Amino acid sequence: MVNDPSHVASPHALLGGLTPAQFLRRHWQKTPLVVRAIKGFVAPISADQSLALAMREDVEARLIIRNGSAWTVAQGPFKPKQLKAVTRDASTAWTVLTQGVNTVHAGADALLRRFNFIPYARLDDLMVSVAGRGGGVGPHVDSYDVFLLQAAGRRRWRISQQADLSLRPNAPLKLLRAFKPSAEYVLDAGDMLYLPPGWAHDGVALDDGCMTYSIGFRALDRSEATRHLLNALDEALPERSALYADPALTATTTPAALSPAFLLSMQGLIGRLQADPALLADAMGTALSEPKPHIVFDPPEEPLTIKVFKAHAR
Repeated sequence: MVNDPSHVASPHALLGGLTPAQFLRRHWQKTPLVVRAIKGFVAPISADQSLALAMREDVEARLIIRNGSAWTVAQGPFKPKQLKAVTRDASTAWTVLTQGVNTVHAGADALLRRFNFIPYARLDDLMVSVAGRGGGVGPHVDSYDVFLLQAAGRRRWRISQQADLSLRPNAPLKLLRAFKPSAEYVLDAGDMLYLPPGWAHDGVALDDGCMTYSIGFRALDRSEATRHLLNALDEALPERSALYADPALTATTTPAALSPAFLLSMQGLIGRLQADPALLADAMGTALSEPKPHIVFDPPEEPLTIKVFKAHAR
């Protein structure tokens, strides 16, 4: 086990000899890339450590079990006996997904930061998947870029750039209804598969103790970006902002109607709100650093002094 980022592969090794510029130009959001036997890669967190994290209340985790065509999903935290019963059953196709491992494990965070040739505004988290033979999460499609780094055991990936992305009805996971793979790869420990957004894929563990690291990226949709910007604009308004005024108002015979003149005036009033670059940067920074829903910050019982705060921050 290593926590020192110097033990983790360089960007050239991570990208199969490509420079970051070459990778971004040839593959990023364009075509998949398979990298074999990443030189210098050492898994920073073991399967047992990842399963232990799935028992913690401050870590988001899921247990996924496939039984033929039936799927069940349970949310963590899990009891030790619960995970032992599942993971020691050779007849069960199980997977334990642990999200945001980089926030609770220094080695995982060091590995995630090896992908810093992509801005942190796009980098999301490192998820660890530990699975028994036959385990997986089924054929699905992600709306974001992902690097699938094999840390232990083998996993078979089948991928497709299919147009039909319809989902199975009433399934506990977002599973594709008609998955038609066009390529297949078996990844050993130290291999990695990059997939752009929209590529359908299905990964199945070929060994017990199969472990895959997923380095995922975030992308705000228009509604998220707009919501955060509007909140920032609202907070930036002075306490006494401009009021609607209509000195040229004329009498009406339809008082319940919103007249075109009224709507035009309101458009002009609202249209004077401008998002300067600093405000836009602040709004987007807030959106991109917003904690996950399960993260709760509890203030200390007594306020910290600056000296103590700095000591804790270190």
